[in-house]
Amino acid sequence: MKLTKKEVSKYIPRDISFDILSKLPLKSLKRFTCVCKFWTNLFEKPEFMRMYRKHLSTSTYDDHNSRLLFKQTPAGYMSDEDNLYILSNETFENSIKLDWPPPFESHHIDMCVFDSVVNGILCVYQGSGSCTSTLFGQTVVLWSQSTDEFKVIPDGSIEHLILKAFPPGTVFEELPIIPTFVGIHGFCYDPVTDDYKLIRRFGFSLNPQNINDDIVSFWQIYSLKSNCWRDLQVEVDMPGNMGRTVDFAVNLHGMCHWLGNVGTIVGEDELVSFNLSDETFIRTPLIHVDDGPFIVHLVVLKESIALMEMDDYGGYLISILGELGVAESLTRLFRTGILPDIQEIIGVGKNGNIFYVTGDEEIAKYNLNTEMNEEIGVRGRFGSCQMVIYNESLLPMEGILS
Repeated sequence: MKLTKKEVSKYIPRDISFDILSKLPLKSLKRFTCVCKFWTNLFEKPEFMRMYRKHLSTSTYDDHNSRLLFKQTPAGYMSDEDNLYILSNETFENSIKLDWPPPFESHHIDMCVFDSVVNGILCVYQGSGSCTSTLFGQTVVLWSQSTDEFKVIPDGSIEHLILKAFPPGTVFEELPIIPTFVGIHGFCYDPVTDDYKLIRRFGFSLNPQNINDDIVSFWQIYSLKSNCWRDLQVEVDMPGNMGRTVDFAVNLHGMCHWLGNVGTIVGEDELVSFNLSDETFIRTPLIHVDDGPFIVHLVVLKESIALMEMDDYGGYLISILGELGVAESLTRLFRTGILPDIQEIIGVGKNGNIFYVTGDEEIAKYNLNTEMNEEIGVRGRFGSCQMVIYNESLLPMEGILS
């Protein structure tokens, strides 16, 4: 039986509707599951999942103005100096080596690029974060590589925090050594105040024999406009992440997000989100499908918070969070193929590429769309390499600083 003209005008072919829906963020997509019965179980339909997987990582970045930065510590132990490259076509062929900004030009060991690059500005820091009341263990710089401008972030004062952690008259006041840790957890742009801000956590250990026990922590926020740090008022301590430098933090929609450790076992994590506009925290418990422990990576896919959990077979489970604070809104999408001899993920590229270090310290990539693995032609030390997507901007930092 032929369809009438009126019926044809109301009918959308399945492949066209799937293509449209597969480009939507998860929260918008879930709203459409009640439109008709056929759309109710979209994530169980292989045809739709192939399209959704294809578009998963193509809408987050501007392909014309974004490039890939590779922070490399050479494989083996011939050199500890960190190198920084811009990659062409996400391979090492025709890469360009960059100079580190001052004050790291002559001494660039133990370097790290924060996961989030904001409007062409990188947050680069040096040091493990271990410090004392008189010696700060981290140097932080905001750097625009395109305009060759930089801003050294002041250390700020921590003496008042030590007095809060160890009040006069307590037994802790007599501790000969106060193990202290500091770590950047967020770098983001606040559109309400037109300001760039950093979030950091201080941790003081009450047990010098086991510095991971009995941690008292404090949170601070830095404003580029005021060029100073101030304390955040936190009624209930938020989980921090002092042991990770790669894929544990992102920014999205004016909020900073990071994986916070709530236990001593790898994989006992929560997602912690900080809203810059009202300076509030949101905690989202992470529910694992299988028994742990897990190695979890935090990335942005399709304008949503996404998690990558390593399984026992060398592959990863990809999940997307639908709503902050709601653990049940974490939707499991699919498992990747095997990433051969993987030791750790070092970053996610623009075109569905996951970059990782192998047991031979080769840098390789796995493509979510083709499910193929490929070495990119360079080696790097395990535990010391990063891949970061860099969105170029020619806007001068001096305009921001003024």
